[in-house]
Amino acid sequence: MGERGDQNREPVGPTSQAEARRLTGELRAAIEEVRSAVLVLAAWVRAAHRARVWTALGYSGWAAYAGAGFRVSRSTAYRLLDLAAAAEAIEDVVAR
Repeated sequence: MGERGDQNREPVGPTSQAEARRLTGELRAAIEEVRSAVLVLAAWVRAAHRARVWTALGYSGWAAYAGAGFRVSRSTAYRLLDLAAAAEAIEDVVAR
């Protein structure tokens, strides 16, 4: 969307239908990019956890590995695992 200042601007009033359609298309594309990125993240989290990468790298567990490697909290480290499990379940359902 350009400069960061654009994100903080107050709406100036009703927009045209053409502008509304353009913005809706941009929003749809951004949501799809995020959705795609989340699925990729989930796949990598799942692979790293299944491989127990923290052991090979000398960490005491998943949370310690994620905290040191990605600077996320313990709760976020486990939320990533929940995300990966949910994505896997959805993939299984879609595959059937």
